[in-house]
Amino acid sequence: MPGMKDNTAQIQQQLDRAMKIALLAIRTDAVGMVRDTMDYAYPKPIYYNGDLWLDISAEINSEGNGIVVGTNMEYAPYVHDGHAGHAVFFPNIGDKGEFRVMPGGYTPGRPFLTDTFKNSENAQRLVDIVADQIKQNMD
Repeated sequence: MPGMKDNTAQIQQQLDRAMKIALLAIRTDAVGMVRDTMDYAYPKPIYYNGDLWLDISAEINSEGNGIVVGTNMEYAPYVHDGHAGHAVFFPNIGDKGEFRVMPGGYTPGRPFLTDTFKNSENAQRLVDIVADQIKQNMD
């Protein structure tokens, strides 16, 4: 149509910027949500020495359209998924020590990552943060 200007590129650029800001905002909240789950969702909090709790992190994924929440602690899968036996830390193995699972019993998992994001209140909170950030950042 004559007299109409195509602003698609500018709108897409604003939307991309708003999404990046939204992802940065939910990154921090997601870490807090996982830590709250670790503290309060189970009869015994997941906070033995604080290392796992402190190592929870969230990063924007490689596609730039979501976040990845997790931890690099080697014993995290034993806590999250459970394991046969008992995890024991051996400080004299390797450079930093090592966890090994010793026979005897079963330790049930406490799936703190899964439980955090299955919680409908947490999921809705993340959706609301994204919506608010997009609304605020689309001039």
